[in-house]
Amino acid sequence: MSRFDWKKAMKEYGNFDRLDSLPISVVIPVKNERDYIGSSIESVAPYVREVLIVANGSTDGSDIIAKEYESLFNNVKVYKTPGIGVSAARNLGASKSSGEIIYFLDADTLSSRETLNSIYESVGRGSEGGWTRLRADDPDFQSYYDWTNLWGLFGKSATGASMYITRNLLERLESVYGEVFPSHMTKNEDVVAAKRMMKIGRGVRRLNTEAITATDNISKKGIEGAWAERILNGVFSYLGGRIENESTPVKYSFA
Repeated sequence: MSRFDWKKAMKEYGNFDRLDSLPISVVIPVKNERDYIGSSIESVAPYVREVLIVANGSTDGSDIIAKEYESLFNNVKVYKTPGIGVSAARNLGASKSSGEIIYFLDADTLSSRETLNSIYESVGRGSEGGWTRLRADDPDFQSYYDWTNLWGLFGKSATGASMYITRNLLERLESVYGEVFPSHMTKNEDVVAAKRMMKIGRGVRRLNTEAITATDNISKKGIEGAWAERILNGVFSYLGGRIENESTPVKYSFA
């Protein structure tokens, strides 16, 4: 289990009194994240128009936990799918959204009222999309995310764990590429999505606000193994970017 106290962090991030909801639709794809999905939902549900959970073929009961939150919050909706991949799950969630801003949040990542406000204010200043910094729940692995955070300033890296896009830009990307996240890619699909956003959108950049992400997957590999995988993923990202215009979007439907 993570050493990070997620419940304590949520209390420190702000009270959970119901605010006037921001016009944001949060899309959370989940697959086998039962230890985190509840905290992820709680970190955003009190503040936004809707939270759309795409249960992406979980086998550990994550979808059952998500359904429990659907009964607790009237703005949480769960959609069940087979294991279609994180890109397709995000795209499907976006297709069901109604907010003027769509915020993609991973199931093992914790957002906050402050981060949501920063996104809303950034859009108000003309930004059509972007992503936030990531903070590791285990400080021993922060260097892994510092690389992403630094290169994100120059548009060379991005994270789909905490990424937003306006509806207007979403629709323009769909008209060009057929989808926002390339469903044919399984590595660094978020980097390609960010490149698409920067190519067509205005003011797309990394925000100076953060989301907290779990490091369980990294800790299993060790920091050296995680860095080796990052390098390989960079190659996949480059190749994926080269062939993305030749691919055909994958179409799925909700069960």
